[in-house]
Amino acid sequence: MLGPITNRALLIDALDHAAFSHDHMHDIGWLERWMPSRQRAQPEQRWFFAAASCILHHLGVAHGELAGFQSTGRHLDGGSVIRQSLQLHAQRTDRGFGVDVRSAGRLAWLMRSDQDPQAPWHHVRLDDPQEGLYRLVIDNQRIDMLCIRRAGYWHIDTLGLSDSVKLGSPMGRSQASQQQGIRQLRSRMHGRVLGLAVKTGDFVEKGQLLLQIEAMKMQHHVDAPQAGRVLEIHIQDQQQVASGQHLLSIESKG
Repeated sequence: MLGPITNRALLIDALDHAAFSHDHMHDIGWLERWMPSRQRAQPEQRWFFAAASCILHHLGVAHGELAGFQSTGRHLDGGSVIRQSLQLHAQRTDRGFGVDVRSAGRLAWLMRSDQDPQAPWHHVRLDDPQEGLYRLVIDNQRIDMLCIRRAGYWHIDTLGLSDSVKLGSPMGRSQASQQQGIRQLRSRMHGRVLGLAVKTGDFVEKGQLLLQIEAMKMQHHVDAPQAGRVLEIHIQDQQQVASGQHLLSIESKG
């Protein structure tokens, strides 16, 4: 059941109240007494997976190929698979959730909580999005969702809960990673990857060429900012990249 995204959950809870079920509607003050103590539902993992799929679809429509989420064709090898992390924050319920994402084809992803690297991946597929109404399949379960973007927020209504979601840093653990000597390299421009000079696991020296990006008919070198080991590569040859997109991560020596 989908309805007004601002008050649908409230209306459903009110209809379940004893004042309706026991025909006590003569007491019209019950609503004012009930609302302050009402226990609000909390978004759970599948709700955030649904929100993430809506955000990824919107980014794909706005920017063409999804930055950082294209498939390498090898989803299960830990070295070259392309991964990203979305940091989501539900505003009204004040709950944050990080979603690790791998591409699994057109409008399909593998998702899991970024708090448990041993957790199983969940398959999420988006079917026929139309004017904010989305049909999802999460682990073979069909889910309807209303998703509207407004003023920098995504308003999500699904699984009996409506809330506004703010998208945080694409890689929420980057600050902690830097403290551990891991540098996350981002693209400084929109362009196309011409070639990768390294692969996952390679040791590089400071200033060594990592890759080239073609932008405005010019080739730009991306060099290693520190000596270390290439941990992950988030892009592939000939891929279009956006300004600010994660390219790769390097762990410092020592």
